[in-house]
Amino acid sequence: GVWIINESDLEAATEVAGRYAGAPSDASRAEAKRIRKQRKAAARPVRIPGFSGGGLARGGPVGQATLGLIVLSVAVSVLSGMGDSSSPVLRALFVVPISPEGYYFTRFDWTQPWRLLTPMLIHFGLLHLAFNMLWLYRLGSQIENVQGTRVFLGLVALTQVPGALVQFEVSGPLFGGMSGVVYGVFGFTWMQARYAS
Repeated sequence: GVWIINESDLEAATEVAGRYAGAPSDASRAEAKRIRKQRKAAARPVRIPGFSGGGLARGGPVGQATLGLIVLSVAVSVLSGMGDSSSPVLRALFVVPISPEGYYFTRFDWTQPWRLLTPMLIHFGLLHLAFNMLWLYRLGSQIENVQGTRVFLGLVALTQVPGALVQFEVSGPLFGGMSGVVYGVFGFTWMQARYAS
């Protein structure tokens, strides 16, 4: 309907309303259909070849390496009393050995290179563990299923090792967690979704 303020505008308003009251033309219907198609195409998620449902959608089965990291992280958390820094398990897994009295070397010992990886298995509390394992499961499984176990483990090492060295230099050895790896696999998944052809 058309609203009018003055009665004198009734005739003009009736004419205007009559122009728009008819059925839309074939051209306007075709244009509306074209616009709907464009909007629908633009709303489609980006797909990564081999990933089901796109970037962060449901993945396939959990990869063996992903599952192994999850099991090791949970085992370390349970054995260390959820990150109790006095635990002998944690003292053995920190980036440098820590004595029961709290002494440690201020330089990394390159004769024990595995210590650059073991801090990622340490978690300080249930929430810390749950958050990291959830994202490792979701993203790690996708990468491992599509790119393979070697690529996934290479990505884990590439994100963990430099992060462990830098954090040790900045804050000392009392750190742990899979967060750096999780951010690394998230970034990898994001770039794959963005640039995969």
